[in-house]
Amino acid sequence: MLHKNLNSSKGQGLPLNVIVIAVIVLLVLVVIVFIFTGKTGTFTKEIGTCESRNGECVSGTTCTTGPIIKDAKCEAGKVCCLKLLTETETPPTSNP
Repeated sequence: MLHKNLNSSKGQGLPLNVIVIAVIVLLVLVVIVFIFTGKTGTFTKEIGTCESRNGECVSGTTCTTGPIIKDAKCEAGKVCCLKLLTETETPPTSNP
């Protein structure tokens, strides 16, 4: 009877659901470390700037180049104006 159990192929290795759960737990831990090390603050500062949103900070309360980006960050007394491309301008290309 003992010999029969040794030849059985069932129960060998980890079940797939245990591996999936372990991967999810690792991802959650990485996100928690990312949050607590303060790296998210740098990221949110960058995406909130006027320049990162293709805007330009100008003095006053109105824009002549395009619409105002209301939630973009500019110095006091300035607003963020969206830069619109003219027909002669080409969009900026990103270098990989």
